[in-house]
Amino acid sequence: MPARSSSAPWIVGAAAIVVLAVIGALAVVLLRPTATSSTVVPVAQAPVTVTAAPSTVYSSPSSSSSYSSTGDGGSTSTLQAVVDSDRNAMEAFDGMWVPQLSSKRPGTVDNGTTYDSSSIYANYQGLVTNHTNVRLLWSGDWSVYRESDYWVAVYGQGFTTAAGANAWCDAQGFSADDCFAKRLSHTAGPAGTTEPRS
Repeated sequence: MPARSSSAPWIVGAAAIVVLAVIGALAVVLLRPTATSSTVVPVAQAPVTVTAAPSTVYSSPSSSSSYSSTGDGGSTSTLQAVVDSDRNAMEAFDGMWVPQLSSKRPGTVDNGTTYDSSSIYANYQGLVTNHTNVRLLWSGDWSVYRESDYWVAVYGQGFTTAAGANAWCDAQGFSADDCFAKRLSHTAGPAGTTEPRS
């Protein structure tokens, strides 16, 4: 009768394969890099938006003047605040001649620029940079202006004559269109209150 083959070698072989597979798996787990390795994984950061609070809060105008608004209320409010701040100083020039440097309202077109409240304020700031005593007034506060809705920049020095104001414009090198004598008054009409330079 032939001898029966033993299954023991197959069992031992299978067990050895299982043991080697477990050892291999353990080696992969134990030898892989840990979280403390020096590998750097870039992480995208969400953008951060910072909104700065306004540095100055302006109150509404103290006079009954009606200021025009064109949708850019922040700039209009800033212009109003400058007029309000300059109002007391400008009262000293009632009846006097001043050098007028600019007169604009939203929609004014000058040298290819169509002005809005923001660019009117920027124009005013440019004048202040070069001539620190520039003042801003609202044409509706003064009866000498035909239109009542202009932001008007003047130099804050009064002269008893139109010639004196125009001489200041000449001395500063302004062109005839950019500086001329304007008489301020709360009671006089527009006639005779503007003296152009030749």
